[in-house]
Amino acid sequence: MCSALSDAGLDKAMGMKSSKVGCSRSSRRHGFTLGNLMIWWMNAYDYAIPIGGQTDVQSVQRLPPSYELTILLGSFGALLGMLFLNRLPRLHHPC
Repeated sequence: MCSALSDAGLDKAMGMKSSKVGCSRSSRRHGFTLGNLMIWWMNAYDYAIPIGGQTDVQSVQRLPPSYELTILLGSFGALLGMLFLNRLPRLHHPC
């Protein structure tokens, strides 16, 4: 429920249940983690370029790929969660 005013406890008073789409949140977390692991692997083992003897601790360069994977996997998780909760695809007519 979206409201411009404070709505603490409003969902409970209206009898609304909590959202069942939690797979989107977990997919976003996995996307962010996967993005950081991908960058770490590429910089440490796969294509390591030591410049000035410095280690890769720059968090700014990790932000774009991690953000993109967060959005990508979050959208996939929301789509698959919606299909699962709607019991799609149905290969027969339920009536």
